This record gives sequence, C-alpha cells and structure tokens, in this order.
Amino acid sequence: MDRAKVLLILSLALLVTGAVWGQDTQALLESYLRNFDKGDLATKLELIQDAAKRNNASLAPLFKHTIDFVVNKSSRGKNDSILRQLCHISLDQLEAFKFSEARWLVWQLFLADADTNIKIKSLKALTVLASGDKIIIQNLNVWLANQISAFKAGQKPELGVILRCVLTLGGLGDESSFVVIFNTIIANFTQEISNAAQEILVKLKGNFKELIVSIIQTGSIREKKEILIIALAAESLNEKDKAEIAELALNEALRSSSVQQKELKDIREIRILANRALSTYKRKEATKLILQYFEVALVEYEKGLLSKPDLLEIIRCLGNMERAEAAHKLTEYLGLLNLYTEQKKVYDEQIVIETINSLGRLGQKLAFDVLMNVRFLPYNTMIKSKAEEALQNLKW
Repeated sequence: MDRAKVLLILSLALLVTGAVWGQDTQALLESYLRNFDKGDLATKLELIQDAAKRNNASLAPLFKHTIDFVVNKSSRGKNDSILRQLCHISLDQLEAFKFSEARWLVWQLFLADADTNIKIKSLKALTVLASGDKIIIQNLNVWLANQISAFKAGQKPELGVILRCVLTLGGLGDESSFVVIFNTIIANFTQEISNAAQEILVKLKGNFKELIVSIIQTGSIREKKEILIIALAAESLNEKDKAEIAELALNEALRSSSVQQKELKDIREIRILANRALSTYKRKEATKLILQYFEVALVEYEKGLLSKPDLLEIIRCLGNMERAEAAHKLTEYLGLLNLYTEQKKVYDEQIVIETINSLGRLGQKLAFDVLMNVRFLPYNTMIKSKAEEALQNLKW
C-alpha cells in the first residue's frame, strides 16, 4: 500500500472512531504500529513525525518499535538519512517519556550505528533509560575502557562520543564507573573531557574515600599523583579525610622509587602536595612521616631537586605538628645552621627564620640553647628579633 493511502486510512480511522475510542490509547497505539509496519520508509517517517507531535506517553512503544526496526534493518544505502531521522525522533521521545523498556534496543543502536550523532543521542537517552541497570552501565564502562586502550595504541578517538559517554556515566552515577572515569582523566583526550571526568568523579555514588585510597595503594605513580590532586580539591571530603589521604600518599611516595625521571618527578610532587595538606590540616599523627620526608628533602635541596619554598613548607609543617620529636629535629637543624653560620659567616635568612618561627610555635624548652646562641652569631637584626620572639614562646 502506498504512503498516501496509508496516511489517509489512518487519518480517517482516527476521525471516525475517535468518539468510540475516547481515552483508549491502546487502540491508538495499535493503529500507529499497524500502519508503520505496512508503510514504506517515507510513510514510516511521516507517521513517526505525526506521533511525536501528539506528545503522548502511551505512544512510547511505537518509538521503541521504530528503533527495533532500524537496528534490525539488514540493508542501508540511499535511505540512510530517513533511518537516521527515525532514530533522532524516536530517541528524543523515548528519553522524554523515560521509557526504560527501550534501553537495550538503544544500546544495540549505539553499537550498530556508525553515525556519530546517533551514537551521541543514544548515549544521551541512556542517561535516563539505563538508570539502575548494572549490566548496561558495565557495558558502558567496558566501551569507554576500550576507547582509552585504543587511544593509547595510537588510534584516532571519537572525542564527541567519548565525552558523551563520560557524561552519561556521570548521569547514571554508579560507583562501578569510578576507575574508568579516573582513567579517562589520565588518558588526557582533551581538556574538556578531563574536566568533565574530574567533575563527575567526585559525584559518583559509593565510598569516595575508599576508592581514592585503593588507587593510592595500588595505582601507578602517576595515578597516585592525579588522584591525590583530585582528592585534595574535592568538596565532598572533609579535612580529616583529606589529611588521612595525604598521610597515606606521603607514606607511599617515601617508599616509592624509580629509574625513570618522569616518575621520580611525580614522586617528588606527591611528597610536596601531601606535605602541604598535612601542614594545612595539622595532621599530628603524620609527624614521623614528615620527619622522614625532612631528611629526604634536605638531601634533595642540596642537589637542586627541591625548591627553597618547598623546603620552607616542610619546616613550617613540622612547626604545626605540636610534637616533641618535631621540636627535637628542628632544634638539631637550627644547631647545624648556627654552626655553619659561625664557621662560614654565610646563612640563608628565609630558612633560618622559618626554623626559628617553627620552634617558637612548638614552644619546647629544649630549643632554648640554640635560640639563645642566635644572639651571639653574625645573623642580621631580623633573625635575632625572631629568635627573641621564639624564646618568649617557650613553655617552662
């Protein structure tokens, strides 16, 4: 039957029987389905366009039926554009009506259709349709993981589809997506994709802290660094959680080594970031770790591998720990600085002042002698003034 006849029959049927059908939406749906199956492609498109204008949720099975038709159509060619129009309209309607019964057909369409726009629209629809479907979510995780592997192997990625997949996984919000979303950040497709993945990562369901800890404990050096950066910036973590994560990261970084310069640089950056967080949150329980780091840092500073601001941050961190062992180490260090100044008549004002200030904050009386010695050494007036202030802060 040609298109014009089908449309005429459908229109007359709706007019004549409208009063009888009333609210019988099932009859309306069956009429659309019956005529859809009879019509050619152009007729099918006009029927779907007409059905979409009705904005009737009871017609959702018709749009599912349309996707089924497209997925199972064996041949493509000159009518590809009509098939894609059918897909666009049907996907919009299925998403609008949240017709989850169509989710597997939409997933099949995503896999089967090579058109980028259809893939993106299918993923967008799945954000709504696949909510709570662990199997589809896992399929999406695997698909994205495969894209990351292909990209690392040198294949050109479909960036728009990858971005939409990340957004879809974010909308679905399942904790099973944590690792693949994190790996998307590491893959560095584009800044837009990385930014979207990072924003999504912190909002996924599940125990965010535990997921971070697992990566710090088992991930590569680069993964440890990236997840630490994300964790310290995450608004969903409180200060205690961030301090504990920083302590774990510092411990891992102090135990790590590498022969690769890039990894050694990442290890040093982890230590710096972790120390800064521990200083900010005054994580006293990490004092022994910071003392270990201080010994490593002094060697790295002498070799030019650590900047002065970063060394100052470590000294400042020890001054925030309120522990006798921190005071003992800094007292020992100021003694060495005093000896060097006495013998060489040369000193670094910033390092000496930071050490003195930290001893003043710690307030341990064991620092009395080295602070008193500052008076009699060739330090400048500023340093001697800071030493006097620190002496006043000692607890007796």
